[in-house]
Amino acid sequence: MKKCCDSLEEAIKIKCKCISRIANEMMLSEINYPTPLMVQAQQEFSQFVFEQLSCFIGFQDDRGWTALMFAVDNYNIHAVNFLISEQGKINDWGFTALAMCCYSCFEEAVHILIGEHMILDVNNVSIAQQAIKNGHFDVLITLYDLLGKECLENRDKLGRDVFAYAAYQGQEQIIQFISDKISRKNDLFGRSYIYYFSLGRIDRGDFSNYDMDREVLLQ
Repeated sequence: MKKCCDSLEEAIKIKCKCISRIANEMMLSEINYPTPLMVQAQQEFSQFVFEQLSCFIGFQDDRGWTALMFAVDNYNIHAVNFLISEQGKINDWGFTALAMCCYSCFEEAVHILIGEHMILDVNNVSIAQQAIKNGHFDVLITLYDLLGKECLENRDKLGRDVFAYAAYQGQEQIIQFISDKISRKNDLFGRSYIYYFSLGRIDRGDFSNYDMDREVLLQ
């Protein structure tokens, strides 16, 4: 392993260098993204996090991201394994690495992180709700296999459960899956799932097949 950086400032400079390379290429090219150079810059920084760990313990960028967040975001399973025992498992928004795995559909890391019991963020949003929020059905199944029915029973600080998240996103396959596992008709404050279904449609400006999709929630 390479010698660790002497300062956090040096670590930030190297990160900025990667970002600068990406920015320069974006200005010079109109081809599809990500380009090989952008991918290389990502990989270089991910490897840098892995090799220069001591500079990043407790480090957070302006978004509150930690080294572990970067490792997960770059799909670097070796860095995830290496960093998992370190501090910095949660960012300023309470977004854990496990939540990010579910958000990014990174199933391999889900298996590693699940043992860390990082189930809820500061808004009481569960990892299952993070997966549903982004339509990652495979990740939801993985979580259910690992945690059982417990992973579907959480409500966030606004009283929303997995049904509310799935209804808002219009995730019919997920709704059918969780309907076989738990039985609910309303959130913690009595709001129906039809309400979340309609709210999601309005927010997305999507009114196609409304009546047909609505029937899924009425079953």
